[in-house]
Amino acid sequence: MPATNGAERARSPALPLADRLALGVKEAARAIGISERKMRELLPAMPHLRIGGRVLIPIDELRAWLRRELEAPRERVAEAMRGFEEKLGTRRRE
Repeated sequence: MPATNGAERARSPALPLADRLALGVKEAARAIGISERKMRELLPAMPHLRIGGRVLIPIDELRAWLRRELEAPRERVAEAMRGFEEKLGTRRRE
């Protein structure tokens, strides 16, 4: 089998999303509907790895991170409400 260079690999057809294990920054940004710039801002807070000069975001980890981010605001609101109720002396019994 002949050796391929980077340019030839770049032109090869991409795997379907269902078969991919990770996305690049631009692909991940497109997948969740934000700009590449915003994705790069969020990158330190999300699971990712660097291989060579490429940043890869594992798809399963991206989904889990999104779920955690979705739950975090709800938990912060619930915690704030508990503190507010304690200050007022109206905390519900659980």
